[in-house]
Amino acid sequence: MKPPPRSETHTGVVECWRGGAIAPVIRTALRHTIPKGRVLDLGSATGRHALYLSERGYHVTAVDRNIHALRALNGLARERHLTIETVQADIVTYRPPHNYDLVIAANVLHFIPRMMIRPVIDMMKDHTTIHGVNALVVHTRANEWSGDRYLFAKNELRGYYCDWEVLEYKELWGLPFQAERGGRIVRRHRAELVARPRGVRGRQ
Repeated sequence: MKPPPRSETHTGVVECWRGGAIAPVIRTALRHTIPKGRVLDLGSATGRHALYLSERGYHVTAVDRNIHALRALNGLARERHLTIETVQADIVTYRPPHNYDLVIAANVLHFIPRMMIRPVIDMMKDHTTIHGVNALVVHTRANEWSGDRYLFAKNELRGYYCDWEVLEYKELWGLPFQAERGGRIVRRHRAELVARPRGVRGRQ
């Protein structure tokens, strides 16, 4: 069965969220962090992960530079009587006011300049609680396209977390999906990582 388009329209996001199109690393991360903790979702777009987590009792801050995406997210949250803090900001310059039990960067780091990837990941680490985890998804060089996107080399994402305990790391092809409404069916190769600070025994 073909998954719904990953649209940034209001309708597309509802279909995606209702279809359960949550990144697998999010489900993995939830097994290793405290229930109903504080979550920072970087590059949240219209909030498929923010909505999913808020519905499950987590306290979510969603950050995106696209004000239209955040307005759509706010509308969806109101419809479901959810409280989600939204922040319009570029993740390259954003400095969180708190530490978080779960910090997410799903399908966003390949959109920023390569020179800024390490500073953003360092910011994520610095604002993670001692028992918290990071969950990331990035596109890799196995993809045939790049455009203005930075594609990660094999094991590159894992290398950024060499000082942390990597709980899960995978490089794999995703399911086919329709890139644009009426467009061609494509697949994306991605790296997925869940990690936590070393020396910490979290939830098993």
